[in-house]
Amino acid sequence: MRRHRQKPSWLVTGFLVISFFGLAVSMVLTTWRQSRTLELLQDRDQVERDVASSLSERDDLRRKIQHLEGRSRISQVAEESLGMHKPEASEMVILSGTILP
Repeated sequence: MRRHRQKPSWLVTGFLVISFFGLAVSMVLTTWRQSRTLELLQDRDQVERDVASSLSERDDLRRKIQHLEGRSRISQVAEESLGMHKPEASEMVILSGTILP
């Protein structure tokens, strides 16, 4: 009858230790990767909020510029600040288109 040869106990113990170590390392790496992914997603969300805010501010500034450049606004400022007014028909002078040498 053949005798079954037993594996050395240190070999089984070593295999278990290495397996446990490998499992622990993979769990730590998975946790680190997921934490890093969450951080990156939060950063991306913040950037998207900043971009949306900047776009809104840009649109507000464009509207303000259009208002300030408008004819009615310029007329109002000219009247209030510079004392100018729209000319009456009697105040208008028509110049000829000829150029003097």
